[in-house]
Amino acid sequence: MAEPEKNDAPLIRPVIVRALAVVALATMAVLLGIDVVHGHTGHFGFDGFVGFYMFFGLLSGLVIIGVAKGLGVFVSRPDTYYDDGSEAAE
Repeated sequence: MAEPEKNDAPLIRPVIVRALAVVALATMAVLLGIDVVHGHTGHFGFDGFVGFYMFFGLLSGLVIIGVAKGLGVFVSRPDTYYDDGSEAAE
C-alpha cells in the first residue's frame, strides 16, 4: 500500500476511515446493549421495542441525506459556473 502524502486529508485515509467505522459500530453496540438492559416502555406503543430509537435515528439521517441530494439537483451549478471563458494570464 502506498504511503499517503503529507497533504492528504485525514478522513480519506483508509486506516482512519476503518478506525472510525469500528468506533461507530462499537458505540452503537454499547448503546443497544444499554437499551436492552435498561428497558423502557413506549409512550405510543410502537416506540417500545428494543432499538426503536436507533432505527428512528438511522431513518431520519437517511431522509435528511435524501432531501439534501434532491435539493442539490435543483440548486447546484456546474463546476465552470464562475469561469468567464478567458484563460488566466501566466
